[in-house]
Amino acid sequence: MRALIIVAAVALCACGAPTTTTEVAAGCETTATNSWTPAGGASAYTLTATAEGADCASANATFTITDAAGTAVWTETFPANQVMFLAHVTTPAEMTEALAEWVNPNSSPFSTTADLPAWPVGADAPTHDEFPFYPEEGAQQDTYEGLRARAVPVICYVQGMESSSCLALENGQFNRIGLQSFPG
Repeated sequence: MRALIIVAAVALCACGAPTTTTEVAAGCETTATNSWTPAGGASAYTLTATAEGADCASANATFTITDAAGTAVWTETFPANQVMFLAHVTTPAEMTEALAEWVNPNSSPFSTTADLPAWPVGADAPTHDEFPFYPEEGAQQDTYEGLRARAVPVICYVQGMESSSCLALENGQFNRIGLQSFPG
C-alpha cells in the first residue's frame, strides 16, 4: 500500500507541475555597417560594428573604421553590456538593430574640430555646457585650440553608458581627442 501511495504521489506531481522553458540563444554574432564621409572629405570610410559572444548579454562589441582601400584604421572593443546602445540587448536581431544605431555617423555631435567647445586661456578645460567635453588626458590648451582652428573632421561614437569617444581625422590618421559626456 505504501508503494502505491508513493507511485500515486509521484504521478500526481508529474502531471500537475507547470513546465517552464527558457530559450537560450545559440550565440550572438552579428554585424552592422554604415558609411561616413568626413566633412570636406572626398573619400568615404566604412563604420562596422560587430558583436560576438556566447549570448548577447555577454558579447563583446567592436567598432571599426575602415578606409576606402579596405584597411582597418581604427578599432576598439568593449563589453556590449557596457555600451549604452547595446547594454540591454538579448537577441541577435535586437543586437543587429542596436549595432546599426551605434555606427550611425549622424549621431556624432561634431562635424569638425571647429565645433568642439572653446578652451579659454587660463581655464582648466574647455567651457562646460550641458554636455561637457573632456580632452584626451595630457592635452594642452594651445594644442587643443590649434586643432580647433584647423577644423579637421571629427567622428564620435558611444563608448560607454554616459559618454562618446571623439576622434579627429588629420593627415589620414585618426587620433582620439577626448570624450563628450551625456546623461545616461
